[in-house]
Amino acid sequence: MFSYLHTILLLTKSIFLSTISKSIGVLYDILHGVANSIFLSYVLAYKLPECFEKIADRAFENAHE
Repeated sequence: MFSYLHTILLLTKSIFLSTISKSIGVLYDILHGVANSIFLSYVLAYKLPECFEKIADRAFENAHE
């Protein structure tokens, strides 16, 4: 089962986070997971307006399982 973070990223169809994290990670020798944690809030802030309902529906479903 996916973690909550994976669910959000799948719902937002966000390739931005991985792309940014890999690019910055290579330039500054930062681990991919660390770079993900740095940029996650920015990517979600950018994508949230278009996918808020999907994320809310999934959170509601998971809360009632």
